[in-house]
Amino acid sequence: MTIKKYDGKIIKLETIYGNVFEGIGYFYSDEYNNHEFGVNEDSIQMSHFVIYKSQIKSIKIIKEFSNNYGELEEKIIESDLDIVEEVFDSDDDISIYRLLLCIENNLSVFDNIELVRLLNNLVKYNDNIDIIKRSNNIIDLLSNNN
Repeated sequence: MTIKKYDGKIIKLETIYGNVFEGIGYFYSDEYNNHEFGVNEDSIQMSHFVIYKSQIKSIKIIKEFSNNYGELEEKIIESDLDIVEEVFDSDDDISIYRLLLCIENNLSVFDNIELVRLLNNLVKYNDNIDIIKRSNNIIDLLSNNN
């Protein structure tokens, strides 16, 4: 399986562990991974998760997402706010917006003060109007819950 052709594409990727992720895939060569992570294997990165070729059961390019957010975004909010912040700091507005939709439906899992700080930074540094509106909506929801 050649995975380089999925670089920069919207993909659906199933792992050998049963995870199904949808998002933009970024190809990393075995040389890069060996240098950065000590693993001599090609990979696909999706929202700061690296999935090595040997962990991929299937992968395909998709025209549109099956839902507003999915397992990838759920895994991000399950990990910790550092990963959320990394996604917010990226240039990937699609992944940011999908993550915001997931956050909005799972507010109870967050430290409100820290999440508001991250959202305020996102509003300050991102110029995508949809991201700004969604972020402000979440900030309002958090303010009304206090």
